[in-house]
Amino acid sequence: MRSQCTIVSNPGPRVFHLQFKVIRLVAKALFWSLAILSETPASDPVSTVTTALSEPKYDSLILRALDQMDRAAYASADSLLWKLPDIPARAYFRGLVLASRCDDLGDTAALTSATSEWERIEGAADIKDSPFVRDPQYGLYRGLSELQLSYVASVRGGRIASARLGRKAVKTLQPFARYAEAEAALALYDYYKAQLLQGVSWLPFVNPDRVGPLRRLEAAIPRSHYLKDILETSLLWIYYDAARYDAGLPAIREFLARYPGHRRSRQMLADFLFRRRNSQAADLDSALTIHANLALEYRAMAAVYPPPAYLPIGYLCSVGNLAKIYALLPPPKTPPGALERQLTIWSSPRYSGMISWLPASLVREVESLKKENQRRK
Repeated sequence: MRSQCTIVSNPGPRVFHLQFKVIRLVAKALFWSLAILSETPASDPVSTVTTALSEPKYDSLILRALDQMDRAAYASADSLLWKLPDIPARAYFRGLVLASRCDDLGDTAALTSATSEWERIEGAADIKDSPFVRDPQYGLYRGLSELQLSYVASVRGGRIASARLGRKAVKTLQPFARYAEAEAALALYDYYKAQLLQGVSWLPFVNPDRVGPLRRLEAAIPRSHYLKDILETSLLWIYYDAARYDAGLPAIREFLARYPGHRRSRQMLADFLFRRRNSQAADLDSALTIHANLALEYRAMAAVYPPPAYLPIGYLCSVGNLAKIYALLPPPKTPPGALERQLTIWSSPRYSGMISWLPASLVREVESLKKENQRRK
């Protein structure tokens, strides 16, 4: 469940996502949408994975760094990666660690540093005799970095730039489809392209297929040596959107068995349980407990990581989710004034500049709750 500052429509880690929800927002005109999609050749419908991204000389260092990242020991992870020479692997994985720090702690300066690392990789192709380009896996690292830059652009409001970088990344990665990581990215692209085209499936030449890309993604994930958890996160959000909660919950719980303190995965677990509440009555209570504990943790962290250098994004996500849960609980289970307290925190002027960093779906739901609560008064 590793992530890179992914403050997107679903709270929590949605790491390796190609952000086609951004493309969907940009491509409001039908023909403009189809033009975008036609620029990128279709991927092979059959998985051709034969290998995975690997750095045999530095394998132990990279794996240790990723382990430290998942334990929220970001300084330790970064220190390990600095032991690598200045190669694409160091820049790419440092970017992951720095962006994960942003996602967890709201450290936007870390996201800026992550962006710089990925831009170094992306821009090396234009530098004569760049040592990065001589790396045998440079093209793969470049495509993966372009994906991350596409996400960063979407976070900063650059929807058109995000769409452009996403398409560029796919084109860069297509020659590397034998790698599990590239195949997963291409499968994600094809999945969300099909989802976008679903809205115009009445056209005679449009026949979107999401089943094939999903199977390719599911097959590619276990093959990745370094990014399995990252890739699995994207798959889990697909399950979430498709209401396949029972398909995703075992993977979330398996990850949390290894990293029980991982805040973003605990938030993901609560999101799944909240959405599954109609079939499992105890799930709503479990989601409440998780978000209440997360809110306490994030509030305590504010003394160590104070704003404005650190944005309390995780805290506000938990506050918003607690409001959603309290609105559904019957009166005997809801402490007096619990919903109003969460909505008051959410609406506090001290957090007014941070709404743009929060998941759009959460903002819509909480704002709707606010209006409904005001009507009842």
